[in-house]
Amino acid sequence: MVEKSPRRKLTLWHRTAALNTLSAFTGRASSRSCINYVRQPVYAFRACTSNAACPVPVGSHRKWTQSGGLLATRSRDDREAKRRIRQMEAKRALRQEQGKRRKRDNTLAVSAAAVAVVLAVVLQLTVFSSNPTEAEVAAAEAGLSSPSASPAASNSADVPSPDTAAGKTFTGELALNSGVVGVELNGTAAPQAAAVLKSLSDASYYNGAFCHRLTTSETFGLLQCGAKSEDGADDPDYRWGPLENTPADNKYPAGTIAVARTGNNAYGNGHQFFIVYKDTTIPADTAGGYTVVGKVTSGLDVVTKIAAAGLKPGDNASDGAPVAPVTIDSFSLK
Repeated sequence: MVEKSPRRKLTLWHRTAALNTLSAFTGRASSRSCINYVRQPVYAFRACTSNAACPVPVGSHRKWTQSGGLLATRSRDDREAKRRIRQMEAKRALRQEQGKRRKRDNTLAVSAAAVAVVLAVVLQLTVFSSNPTEAEVAAAEAGLSSPSASPAASNSADVPSPDTAAGKTFTGELALNSGVVGVELNGTAAPQAAAVLKSLSDASYYNGAFCHRLTTSETFGLLQCGAKSEDGADDPDYRWGPLENTPADNKYPAGTIAVARTGNNAYGNGHQFFIVYKDTTIPADTAGGYTVVGKVTSGLDVVTKIAAAGLKPGDNASDGAPVAPVTIDSFSLK
């Protein structure tokens, strides 16, 4: 007699597990197949491979997707969002750099404009202010003057000593556009000025220099010479003084040779001088008058002919550059 084995009692857990296993093989699903993932991970994975109604495992269990489902979609969205953020950050950095560049360019432009203004003022003071213009004459006659900084009362290192000309008289010739003007310098009345012009002429400094300025008004007639360029610029490093033999009545007769200088500066003399071709009155400025160094002894008509030819068209009808360029062929003194 065969002994029958005792029948085991199936628990609810065994029944549920068997039902889920059967559903996985038959393709059937029910709400009971959505079981607890924490307690029964193996059966849960098998049961939910084809059931979209089951929740996704979380925590320590394997991430689960269904044909590129929820997690894959979120991954693509994250990558797209990060790409857009990178683009926005790049655009913002570009805008900031462009703003800095515009600000830097504007600063440079303002600086360049300020430098240009300063240079223009310096040229005005050192070129056409070397002798007063008609406007300056009118201002002086009205008792007006422009303030200026106090200059250093000293000569440049290469300015000769007045002792080299003191008590001497120098005579010579100034050749202008093939015309010859006879000159005489007074080392007794203006030793410093005579020493400078003698030194420069001996060094042939004036050969090829320009007579860049001409005035043609009724009471203001002169030809200014000695510039190395047609614009009248002079070397700012060559300065000397003091003023000598300045007329007390501010009158400069025809034939006078005087030294040009910057306005309101007794030590503002340089390389340039002027020849008065008709009686002229030049009011003194805050520094005084203009050093009379000598006179024309012959050939003043050479200068008057240059004046008669007129001026180049410009802002001032009686003060500017000669219509035809005037150059110094030579200047000799002995």
